[in-house]
Parts: sequence; C-alpha cells; structure tokens
Amino acid sequence: MAATLGGAAAAALAAALLVAPATASAKTPMVGPGPYVPGLGAMMLGPIQGRHAKLWFAGNAGNWELAAYELDELQESLEGAGKFHKGFKGKPVGPMIKSMTEEPFKLVDKAIAAKNKADFVAAYDKVSEACTSCHAAAGFPYIVIQRPSDPWFSDMKFSK
Repeated sequence: MAATLGGAAAAALAAALLVAPATASAKTPMVGPGPYVPGLGAMMLGPIQGRHAKLWFAGNAGNWELAAYELDELQESLEGAGKFHKGFKGKPVGPMIKSMTEEPFKLVDKAIAAKNKADFVAAYDKVSEACTSCHAAAGFPYIVIQRPSDPWFSDMKFSK
C-alpha cells in the first residue's frame, strides 16, 4: 500500500518543488517540460542543409513533385530557424533569411512548376548564392554553399 502525504507535508513538498527552479544557478541547465530547440548551427547543418541538398538531387533528376516538396520543407525549416532564433550575434535571423532567399525561392518554384531543368539549375544556384551572402552578412564569409556532389541520403531515390 502506497504511503500518502498529510496536508502539511504535501504543501511543503509542493512549495519546495516550486522554489527549487527559482533558486537554481543561472548556469544550471533546465531539463523538463519545455520543448527542445536546437541551436542555429544544428538547424543549418541538419534540416536546412539536408533539404537544400535533397532539393538539388530531386530537381536535377527531374523529379518535380519531390523537388516541390523539398523546396517547401526547406522554406519551412528556414522559417523555423527565424522563429526560434530571433537574433544571432546581433543580426536578425528571420528577416535576413527572408530578404535574401525570397526572390531566389520564387525562381526555383517557377522552374519546378514549369518542369524546366535549365531554369531550375540557374535558380538553385541563386538560392545557394543567397545562402552564401546571408552567411557572409552574419560574419561567416567562409561558409560557401554550392551544389552538392554526392547524396547524403543513399537510402532515398531521387529519380522517378
């Protein structure tokens, strides 16, 4: 049979649990019910760079349905980076990303809708240039984005 706490003991326990987080050191990592938010670098390296690469392989293979999907996912991932990281080293993440990628993304979308590989390649390169420009504006000119040469995802078929 489980032991039960009396009213005073239960109140003391509840008070201790409420006060403990407030008295924890500012350097103490909080583990608990809050959602995990990956760092901006983790978001760039994981979902964003992965979607950028998958977009290339799908469009280059002429798999326009998959390319449209990957474009949408790439845009969503970048929006998430701006939502969860309002600023980075004094730079406004979301507005920077949007201002630099909005037009190139429209070109990619248009090329995908037209199923035009030459236009897709040119538009994709514009997206890569926009990413590189954004990195440079954020103080990282050595991060240069280009067309991927090998798929990271050997378990995914990019052609139809």
